[in-house]
Amino acid sequence: MRKREFLLCGATFALGACAATVDPASDYALAREAAAEVTGVDAARVPGEAALEPAEIEALLAEGLALDEARVLALRNSRRLQVAFLSVGVAKADFEQSRLLRNPTLGLAYLWPDGGGRERIGGEVVQSLGELWQLEFRSELARSELGGRVLEVAREAALLVVEVEREFLVFDAVRAQARVADEQWLVATQALGLVDRRFAAGVGLSTEVAQARAALARAEVELSLVSRALIESRRRLATLLSLPGDPARLVPLPVVDEGAPAHSPPLEALIARSRERRLDLRAAELAVQRAEASVALERRRARPDVSVGIEAEHPEVGTNTPFVAGFNGSIELPIFDSGAVAIRRAELVREAALEEQAIVRLEAEQEVRAAHATLVGALATLELIDTRSLPAAERSVELARAAFERQSATALDLARAQGALVEARRAQAEARSAVARARFELARVTGGGA
Repeated sequence: MRKREFLLCGATFALGACAATVDPASDYALAREAAAEVTGVDAARVPGEAALEPAEIEALLAEGLALDEARVLALRNSRRLQVAFLSVGVAKADFEQSRLLRNPTLGLAYLWPDGGGRERIGGEVVQSLGELWQLEFRSELARSELGGRVLEVAREAALLVVEVEREFLVFDAVRAQARVADEQWLVATQALGLVDRRFAAGVGLSTEVAQARAALARAEVELSLVSRALIESRRRLATLLSLPGDPARLVPLPVVDEGAPAHSPPLEALIARSRERRLDLRAAELAVQRAEASVALERRRARPDVSVGIEAEHPEVGTNTPFVAGFNGSIELPIFDSGAVAIRRAELVREAALEEQAIVRLEAEQEVRAAHATLVGALATLELIDTRSLPAAERSVELARAAFERQSATALDLARAQGALVEARRAQAEARSAVARARFELARVTGGGA
């Protein structure tokens, strides 16, 4: 082979290696679309986009924060979500790396004869060809991993929104408890005033005064407890929204809809929706795909590795040729490791992934059934309170007040009736909160979103 032909062959071989760049912008866009699908809010900020300015955040908080605004703020401002997005970029880099062949190996030799004479100089460039039939499957495996990272972003976004919604419900429930505690304190204060006046007039008992003061003390303790609960709820919400500073400026607006329909959607429709939208079902399907790709890759890896190279040598003195070049090659001998163990391991992983997929499907269906039953039960409890318990308590207060005015009932009798009404209203507020929680939970287990 002539020197020119040798160099041309080497240049052609070197063209097999190509430079790859990592641009995850399209994958970030896919992750944002997946997050929008499961949350119902297209607001997630991808790496490289500008974050919200402090002035914009303060403007959102100025007149109270609505739940829709909190969802947007969480997706735009959460640092944990940014970490999840960056993991997509890492997976994109792994995917690009999986499409590249390993670099060739350059070998050099410098030999000198024992009996004198000119030294021999040689060199070779060797490239493994075994990766050529692995490349497609290795790339497919990395592509599945990238898809899994995209789903992980959507899952992180869904969990973030669910936690924000849950904290809004907690704050709403505590706020309702605060209203009831205020009413309870007012009733206890009025009862103590009535008992004090009757006692001063000589028609009351000292035991009634002591009982009224104890009731007022309990009401004051309840007010203190709900005040602390509101502070803690604000702190948790500020953490979820990645808000620095004093959380006292964060005032969630009410989310419990008293006019929401008093019925639940059909169960079968909810189950069908969950099968289409739940991220864990998609992730289980991706895990099966990755396992299939891994089996295919291991089967290709089981083929003996073949390497080819280009070799050149400057021979000893006395030969007629000043320069020799050619090809060399080698093949792996699968004597000890035939690849059967790796293949079987990949097959077992695939079987486990299929079983896991079946488990996730079953658990998803049962979660939907449980959430549906919880909502039905919460609606029934609320209806019972609205139609029976609360009207009965209101009627009891009316009768106790009339009897007190006729002096046929004591102040404590009236206070007890008023306390029962307060408890009925507390139960109504808790039942409404339970219905709201059940609706949010049902939305979560069916895939989230609108």
